[in-house]
Amino acid sequence: MSDEINITYCPVFKNTFDITKALTDEQFGKVVRALCEYMFGGEQPESDDPIVNIVVGLSIPSLDASRKKMIAGNKGGKAKQTESMNEANQKQTASKTEANGKQNESKTEANQKQTTSNKEKDKEKDKNKEKN
Repeated sequence: MSDEINITYCPVFKNTFDITKALTDEQFGKVVRALCEYMFGGEQPESDDPIVNIVVGLSIPSLDASRKKMIAGNKGGKAKQTESMNEANQKQTASKTEANGKQNESKTEANQKQTTSNKEKDKEKDKNKEKN
């Protein structure tokens, strides 16, 4: 897992701490070391102690969520803003296309009415000329 930023801390969440209360000091130390190795190195370490592996495995989703928040925070919300802007631009483009289509239909319809009206006026003029 490659970091886009330099991770400088490893959070230990209450649920992880609560799980570790039943561990020995040695197991607790292995868990903390494994969590730090995962957070700073990006790879899930394996221990020879299955209990340590279970606790670390249960903690990784929380660490992944923290990593995402750290990365997003480092970008200053640019990731969400860019996503929102792209979505807004797509919607705006679709609206403009639809509006332009409707406007062109209206213009065509208006031109046809104008042409018809002009033809009727020309016919009237021709009739008036024939009468005179």
